[in-house]
Amino acid sequence: MKTGVDIVDVIIERISVPSVTDVLGSSSIFPDTSPDNFTADRIVVNSLPVSGGQLQTAVININVCVKNLKLKIAGQPDNSQPDRKRLNEIAKPILEILEDAIISGIVTEIDNIAIYPDKEVKEHFLNIRVRIYSANLK
Repeated sequence: MKTGVDIVDVIIERISVPSVTDVLGSSSIFPDTSPDNFTADRIVVNSLPVSGGQLQTAVININVCVKNLKLKIAGQPDNSQPDRKRLNEIAKPILEILEDAIISGIVTEIDNIAIYPDKEVKEHFLNIRVRIYSANLK
């Protein structure tokens, strides 16, 4: 039987490849949550509850976190807009890796993709929600 920790570790290992880390500019991929005061672009992978039984199911969140653009709008400084181009640039190789894949006995399926603000740190994150299926057979 797999735990959320097992699944998060498998996903992080699978996306910790040059096609992702080269675009990210570092290997800043973290399990569960962002480190305190970490402001660089990063990826955070966490798990919602994992079911038991012979067919385990779970949802994994892959959050691509990027600082907001620094703009002038109507002559005023603005830091509220997402860097959509950068979010997409980091997300694309992740989607290519995980779309309908089988990784270490885990089947992945992209559920949905959305951009959310994190106003507290003046950034947005692109959430890739991945459905996970794993056969728990003995």
